[in-house]
This record gives sequence, C-alpha cells and structure tokens, in this order.
Amino acid sequence: MPDTYELATKVAGVKARHIDRCNAREGKRCVCKDRLRYVARAWDPEARDGQGGTVAKTFRERSHAEEWKSEMDRRRRAGATLSPGMKGFTMDDLVERFARDARDGRILNRRRVNYSVQSIRGIEEIGRNGWPLLREREVRTITEANVAELAGDLMAAGRSASRVRNVINTMRLLLAYADSTDIIPASPRTDRLKLPKLPSSSSKRAPKVTLAVRLLQAVPEADRVAWALFAFAGARLMEGLWITVEDVDFDRGLIHVPGTKSDHADRWAPLIKPLRDEIRAHMLRTSVRTGLLLPPRYAGNQRGHVSPEWLREHAYAAWDAAGMPRYEPHEFRHGYDTWLMRAGVSDQVRRVIVGHGRDSLDATYVHVGKSDLRAAGRLLEQHIEQQSEQRDSHQQSHKTQNSQ
Repeated sequence: MPDTYELATKVAGVKARHIDRCNAREGKRCVCKDRLRYVARAWDPEARDGQGGTVAKTFRERSHAEEWKSEMDRRRRAGATLSPGMKGFTMDDLVERFARDARDGRILNRRRVNYSVQSIRGIEEIGRNGWPLLREREVRTITEANVAELAGDLMAAGRSASRVRNVINTMRLLLAYADSTDIIPASPRTDRLKLPKLPSSSSKRAPKVTLAVRLLQAVPEADRVAWALFAFAGARLMEGLWITVEDVDFDRGLIHVPGTKSDHADRWAPLIKPLRDEIRAHMLRTSVRTGLLLPPRYAGNQRGHVSPEWLREHAYAAWDAAGMPRYEPHEFRHGYDTWLMRAGVSDQVRRVIVGHGRDSLDATYVHVGKSDLRAAGRLLEQHIEQQSEQRDSHQQSHKTQNSQ
C-alpha cells in the first residue's frame, strides 16, 4: 500500500483515486486500504461512436491499470489506433511551420537561444531530402515503427553514421515540436531506437601539411575550394558549404565561417595564402561572384549548396586513382588545429579560430581581436612553408642518393 498520493503510481496517465477522507490528499499516509482505486486514461478510437476520444477506466489493482494503459499506448504508437491531431497536416507542413517559428524567434534551441540561419536551413534540407517517402504523410499518422524503418533504410543505403543521426534527431525534434503545439497529442516514442555509433575523435586522423597540400592538388578543380576551406579555414562540413563570397575579406585577410554547432562556432579565421589563392582561382574558373562559393551543381539539387556526397565521391575517386589515402572533411579540420598548435599559436587564439568553446577564465579575461587572428595566420603560413621546404629538401636528397 503506498504511503502518499505521489507514490501511488509510476506510469504517466495512471493515477490513484483516494476516498474523500484519505490523508493522502494532504500528502500524508494513505488510509484508503481496500477502497483505493486506480484510474487510467488513454486514447480509444472506438469512443464517441467511432470518432475517437480519451477514455478513463478504473481498476482495483495498480498493475492492471498500468498494463491496460501501456497496451493502449503501444497500440497507438504501432499504428493500431490513430492519434488525434490536425487532419491533413503533413510532414512538409510541419517543417515549414517549424522553420517559420524558428525564424520569428518563437522557439529556442536547447541552449535557450534563437536558432541560427544555418541551423534552420539544415532542418529544411533534411525535411526535403531526409525522408522522401514521409513528406506527404500526415504527422498524426507517424509512428515509432515509421521512424525505426526510416533509420533502417538510411543505414541500408550506406549513409554515414552522422547523416543517420542527424536525420533521426531532426525527426525527433519536429515531432516534439508538433506535440508541444498540439498538432499531435503525443510524440511517438523513439528513445528505444539504436542508431549507429559515431566514430570517436581519437579514431580520426590529422593529415600532415604536406600530405594535405598533395591531397588538395589531386581533387578535381571544381571541388578543390571546398576541401581548401576544410583544410585551411578549419570549417566543419556544413560550415564550409554555406560560406559565401561576401564572407571572404581579402582586404583584411580574414574569412567569416558561419558556425552552426555552438555559440562560439560563428567566427572569423585568418585567410592564409593557400586558401586565398584557391578562392581566387575558383572565382576565376567559375562565374561565382556573389552568394555561395559552392552552389548546387545540378538543377535537381534542392539543398541550396553542393551535395556533400558529390564532394566525397569525386575526391575519393581521385585519391584512389592516385594511390593516396582517403580523408574525411572533419579530419582536415583536425589537421588544421594541429598545424596551428605546431606553428606556436596560443590555445586561446586557437579556440577562437576553430570555434571551440572557451574556458570560463578565457571567456572573461582574454579578448582575441582581428590582429591576433592575422598574426596566427602568419605563423601558420610560415609553418606550411617550412614543412614544404623540408619535404622538398628530403625529396632532393633522396634523388641524389639514388642517382649515386
């Protein structure tokens, strides 16, 4: 027998019904004894002459009430019973409404701040391309089984662990938003899904400067500027794809990286010579003079920028043909941070350049200005030149020894 009303049940939707004179109503010990009953509420499609509605059932045993409630919830999540909600409101409508509310500042992200423009664009992109078979489905008909099937299809199609998790977590975010705005009465349970594990940071490689230069030279010219942004600006994958011509400040020797991951991710980085030369060459080769540096390559691309799969496919093919190792965009970012460290750039400046969170003392007392970024860029350029000269010297001495 439970002591208080709060301890009467552990299942949401099941409550204890005490007699009128029970002390549990005042938070004291229950005196109902055999007269204590348990009331469970759940959605029943047969209620109200088949129109559906929430019904309540009373049970003598708590276990019976919890069992009935759990079974009704299981049937609803599995699609055996249709949840009430806005009829005709599709997943496309949900993405559009979420994006509008996010832009208007009506909803906040998990850090309790407004969603960035890049985050909203990313959610819209996943809404267009992440679940093509569910776009026209009514939100109220989406079940746990649908989300699990989506995750399975993505993994079977060979999508990366990061892509699978981004799509499923975006689906969870949208369904939670639909729940909070009464588009649906309850979000399907998705916490039991087993998503692919992301590779740990320790398993990622950091290419040497000389290898990174040779890898970029092997990439097709049209894609080279993207990999240069990863390698010489430390841009994350989606950050690099959203960089515009206006983000490049040739006069001040800086490039703006529109971060999406954290408050510190939106930042300025030094525009070092290898990156500056590659951006200028890219603008001369193409008609890009404003807007994205990497616009879509074909008319059917609805993402707004070049496809990440396109970049990987063509780069991997070029590296395989040249007998060179494959590297992920984020591994070039690891290399960039490593090169900054070896060039002698301070930890405080490095954190700002790569968009990492700063220590509390650094955030309070250390102020990194544009001159600090340019100074870091000069140190990095010197480091790259030294490494290139050392490699050329080693190659020359090796050729001399072979000729003798």
